[in-house]
Amino acid sequence: MDVQYFEIKDAPGRYFTCAAFTMTLAETRCAAMWREASAAAREPGYRLEHCRNCEIGASHAGETITRDNQYYGSHLCCRCHTWARRIVHGSVCPSCYNREREVARGLNAKGSPPSPSEWFWGDPAQTRGKAKTARLHQVPLNYRINARARERQAPVVNALEGVLAVLRQEKGRIAFARPIRDTVRGAHQLFLFGSYAQR
Repeated sequence: MDVQYFEIKDAPGRYFTCAAFTMTLAETRCAAMWREASAAAREPGYRLEHCRNCEIGASHAGETITRDNQYYGSHLCCRCHTWARRIVHGSVCPSCYNREREVARGLNAKGSPPSPSEWFWGDPAQTRGKAKTARLHQVPLNYRINARARERQAPVVNALEGVLAVLRQEKGRIAFARPIRDTVRGAHQLFLFGSYAQR
């Protein structure tokens, strides 16, 4: 993190050139922008998105940065993969949640039985905008956050929904795994198949 500071005559404090915004900033203003961005919800086109994971801004604010994955705190529906202003239970949009309740009740808003789709074995890319009325499955997920093993099981349309839900709600270095039965100890081991690291 090589930053060249300079002073401006008759102006208090130190200044530097912010590469992200191509402008001259005071240290204090940079720190304020970083704090605002870190506290703000993720929304498309947010004006200070460049500040959110900026090491320079964190340094000026006197904080140690914890980089978030791109899904943390986002407005992405983990089921249909579309943007939603409101997220229910930390993972799905209101539309997907309402369809889930209809399947659970066995009746839709028109009083007819719903016909849920089966997405569990399908291509995850095909679920975009289409996973509204779908069968849910209890899918176990093993993962690590900063080297600490965790488990999660929730009703989802496929494993990708579960993975996205974890990424939306958890900070830190996250790595997912599949449970493998150890025939000697009879315990589950974590075999990593993907890592979502904050760089």
